[in-house]
Amino acid sequence: MTRSPFAAAVGLLLVAVVAGPVARPVPAGAQSRGASGAPAYRVVPLWPEPFPDDSWVLGSITGVAVDGQDHIWVAQRGFDSLESNEKGRALPAPSSTVCCVPAPFILEFDASGKLLSSWGGPSQGYRWPQVTGGIAVDTKGNVWITAAGSDPAPTRRQA
Repeated sequence: MTRSPFAAAVGLLLVAVVAGPVARPVPAGAQSRGASGAPAYRVVPLWPEPFPDDSWVLGSITGVAVDGQDHIWVAQRGFDSLESNEKGRALPAPSSTVCCVPAPFILEFDASGKLLSSWGGPSQGYRWPQVTGGIAVDTKGNVWITAAGSDPAPTRRQA
């Protein structure tokens, strides 16, 4: 199976459709309704805003959640979920300093698409799973992810 180089963009477009605050219904007075009577939604094509670090590349989007502040949380799998032709210049010996490094695994956006925070990945002071899955945010603001596997425990050398 071959994916187009725009897989991450399509994933974010799906995030825009799924996340309620981003794909807004037409105002009530002008609301058109389909055959099922459901409100018509419009896609915001340039959501989210460009990342502050323009070298970031997203992998497969595995989870989307909206918290009590209408922040959209996205979990993504990073480079391991991309085909070789999708990794661009991130392969060994990149030809440019601009492209490409994996974006952090967890991204938080406001409703307008501005990146508020990002985190996750191995070697950040905690063990990180091998495969990131879904994401949820509870009423206290705790972020929960589902995942598979874990990085091997660090080996200790005895003198």
